Amino acid sequence: MANEKDFTEKLLFALADVFADIINVLVYHGEPVVKPEDLLPDETISDLKLADGLHMQERDVSKIWTKGNVRFALIGIENQTAQDKDMPLRIISYDGASYKAQVNQHKAAERSKDPTEKPHPVYPVVSFVLHFGMEKWNAPKNLFDCFEVDIPEKMKPYISNYHINVVDVPWLDDETVKLFKSDFRLVADYFVQKRKNGGDYKPPKETITHVHEFLAFLNAVSGDKRYLEILTDPAFQENMRKGDITMCEVLDNVEKRGYEKGIEVGEGRGEKKGENKLGRLMKALFAAHRFEDADEAATNEAKRNQLYREFGIQ
Repeated sequence: MANEKDFTEKLLFALADVFADIINVLVYHGEPVVKPEDLLPDETISDLKLADGLHMQERDVSKIWTKGNVRFALIGIENQTAQDKDMPLRIISYDGASYKAQVNQHKAAERSKDPTEKPHPVYPVVSFVLHFGMEKWNAPKNLFDCFEVDIPEKMKPYISNYHINVVDVPWLDDETVKLFKSDFRLVADYFVQKRKNGGDYKPPKETITHVHEFLAFLNAVSGDKRYLEILTDPAFQENMRKGDITMCEVLDNVEKRGYEKGIEVGEGRGEKKGENKLGRLMKALFAAHRFEDADEAATNEAKRNQLYREFGIQ
């Protein structure tokens, strides 16, 4: 299940237009310097040799930025919903594996008898950590902050204090959010609104370009399967073909499924279809975009009773 969640969480960011948009805003303040067509897919899995043998490690998403036939940089993006005190160590490992791959390519080119196979010029590796937690990142952002031993002062100048680039997405300012031109603008706006408004969210009217990948991401970060279930709705599918899907329609469909789920559970408990409390509660929760509470209320009686009191449902 964890592997499936990791996979669906990466789909949106693996799209070239979304990836380029993120880098253009974070690095170039919205200027379209990185072009989607200049991004090549990179091998995200690498080997890590440890004392107990060979292990595989995997980046979330990485792409090689090219200019003409020249590899200009390798850029990696890691998605984090939770803070990780070992993040600098992980990024060092990923970046180091990418530099090692360049060394291996040079050696292979030197051994090759093919005159067209030449070593690539050495290029930089840059990694970004997109943090979606509502609290600002307070875990280590550099190697020194990871150390749990006292470092002798005279040794410090000889230790490379590796820094990582953490972006607290819910804490982006409104002007930065407006710079995004891809579906990531909707992602950033969603998290910023949820953080600023105590969990409430007012969906914008912009259309979603990559509907499946966008909903897969929301499913992964929220744990709400309804984001993927609505893809099977015939009316929703028809609007997808027309290119008319907005967050308003997504939430309307998710709310509808939550309401129907409440009706089904209520009927299972012997309540009348039009009058059951759980159905009304589900409708209220989804109108307030409190999806996690709706999930819990469907199976947790104590939570249901708490929410009945909160919403004044008798």
